[in-house]
Amino acid sequence: MHCMGNPHSHDGLFRFVFGEPEQMADLLRSCLPPALVAAIRWSTLRRLPDTFVDKVLGARRGDLFFSVEIGDAVLLLHVQTEHKSKVERFTALQQSGYTVRMLEAWRVQDPAAHSLPAVLTVVVYHGDKPWGEPNSVHELVDTRGWNDDVRAILEPLQLRQPFVLLDLCVFDDAAFARLPCTAITGLTLRFLQLLRDRGLDEVAVRVEQWRHLFREALAHPRGQDVMVALVSWCLKCSPANPDTLRSVMTKIQDEETPMRSMYDLLLEMGEERGFQKGAQQGLQRGMQQGMQQGMHSLLAGQLEARFGALTPEVVERLEAADAATLQRWSLRVFAANCIADVFRG
Repeated sequence: MHCMGNPHSHDGLFRFVFGEPEQMADLLRSCLPPALVAAIRWSTLRRLPDTFVDKVLGARRGDLFFSVEIGDAVLLLHVQTEHKSKVERFTALQQSGYTVRMLEAWRVQDPAAHSLPAVLTVVVYHGDKPWGEPNSVHELVDTRGWNDDVRAILEPLQLRQPFVLLDLCVFDDAAFARLPCTAITGLTLRFLQLLRDRGLDEVAVRVEQWRHLFREALAHPRGQDVMVALVSWCLKCSPANPDTLRSVMTKIQDEETPMRSMYDLLLEMGEERGFQKGAQQGLQRGMQQGMQQGMHSLLAGQLEARFGALTPEVVERLEAADAATLQRWSLRVFAANCIADVFRG
């Protein structure tokens, strides 16, 4: 199950927004080398279940796994978010473990294969200080006392496993504006880096500065859900009076782009039971519905990718299934020999 986790947490917000292939593709296009961006067939980007990594290693709450086609081959993607105030020195070693588990899982899926897919890890860091730690395993190797001859022999034999780093700590608002990404991606990254643990007065100032991004984002089919998640995350993280943010969100609406205050929308979703309780419960129900719809879409895409166009009977069965059933079926996709194996039992 692709659980979003606590929607008010940093990891939960990241997974909710970028767990969708469209937003993940947008994020990756903004940070990968242009030649690689041009080579990837983005229409084939598919999210892999968290169970793609085994229980021994255990996927962290902020990790997302995808596959995509590049040339005639498959590229496996591991995207992780880091928000620790103290950078983890051994992140490169940790991510290399995920790489091995992903490749082992791929071998289980296709035991007759004579080659392995490429793996690319992207770390999105939004901490308090610039990264400043190794991006590759070989940089962690202790080489003290090596002479030039020993170094020439041993260094090429060390595990490398570098990862792509998107260090948001070095971004200001102007740098975010230069990122080639959509409003949803740009706003989410701005919120995670610039509004983390900020008071509502500062949040309100920033939100008003970004009003054009809010309007653009709300034109997207997911825009309203993402905006609710962003504002809810801010209100949860900021203990100050939320009326300040309410007034700013209300100012954003105008005759050309009518919209309700996100704060008022949270209250409505919470059935007006009071902000702290109602907004949280309402958002949770909305997220649960969204997660079930997302699981439905993801499973349908996985089935179609593996077994071809879905019959009306299969589509009807997916639409009638609850979240627990969709989860159970999704775990069977990669081991199934035919589509009937997914639904058996």
